[in-house]
Amino acid sequence: MIQPLVFTLVAKVTQSCNLRCTYCYSSRPGSPIMTQEILTDLISASRQLEAAAINIVWHGGEPTLAGLPFYEKAIGLQTEISRQTGIVFTNAIQTNATLLTSAWAAFLAENHFDVGVSVDPDLRDMAVQRRFRHGSAATQAALQGIALLRQARVTPGVMCVLDPHSPPDARALLDWLHLHGLDSVSLNAEFSARIQPGRAWSLFLTDLRKEILQSTAREKIVIKELLLAATDPKQRSAMGLFDACHPGWPCTETIHAIGQDGSIYFGCDRFSGDATEQTRRFRLGHVSKGGFKSARQSAAFREHAQEVQRQRSYCAKSCSAFDSCDGGCVADWMLAPETVTKTRPDTAFCDGIAALREVCRDH
Repeated sequence: MIQPLVFTLVAKVTQSCNLRCTYCYSSRPGSPIMTQEILTDLISASRQLEAAAINIVWHGGEPTLAGLPFYEKAIGLQTEISRQTGIVFTNAIQTNATLLTSAWAAFLAENHFDVGVSVDPDLRDMAVQRRFRHGSAATQAALQGIALLRQARVTPGVMCVLDPHSPPDARALLDWLHLHGLDSVSLNAEFSARIQPGRAWSLFLTDLRKEILQSTAREKIVIKELLLAATDPKQRSAMGLFDACHPGWPCTETIHAIGQDGSIYFGCDRFSGDATEQTRRFRLGHVSKGGFKSARQSAAFREHAQEVQRQRSYCAKSCSAFDSCDGGCVADWMLAPETVTKTRPDTAFCDGIAALREVCRDH
């Protein structure tokens, strides 16, 4: 197997969280936090990947619950391995930003973390989706955390979760983003509602594109999902628009999620979201017992990789939007209920890309 030059490791530091978002697929209150021993084994095992660069995405639950000393140790371990091997480590963190302090912001700035903030606009009933344990909305606390990041010269990207069956008004959403200076945005269709979403999601994305084109005030807002329809994978690569979750990037070959207990999973964090049989089958190994080399040589890894290739081959032959999406999000259809056909998954991703692609071709 030819090893990729760049790997992404999604470290699920904990599945515990200080919020109780109604749509969350990952949070498990009271979940333990990754130990210092597992952290050490994780960083040490990463050298088995024989990569030129490794990007570690610190994820949860809420990853800041691990505390600053945890990440200070991680940086120290990375620095030592970089000195020994030449591997370049980069770090990202996906946080709800409600626990950030000036000390956190300074640390993230000093160590060049890419920061993604999960925040939902206070439009309609969206804000109450993302709420604290006692029930109050978390939007304002997240915006305060974003302000601290900006004071430390960290410019975060934001991720908003939307119901694809009932998305907000496109103009109202863009106005809210513009009001708060949020111009690097990813819009995630709620995972539990991504299968067979109907036309509301594709119409919403089409309206977003129209509203951005019609307003100079909003033209600086970059929404990842709209880029997918306007460019093909080669163009996105040339423009530097790839990240670990862009279609066209061989995600299941270059990404592994690591659970807080050190388990190594096939693909991203969505394959490690719970302890059910559905996600347990994607467990490949453990950072302390064989590490990544053993995991990537396992029969389970080969089996899942072959399933991905079969699906993408089918999509390449049957879908006109394939050059934009490369078969879409593999987690959508690999984790889809058995009642949904696995031959041609009809997801929010597919519907949105196909509709946008037609609009872009017509204009």
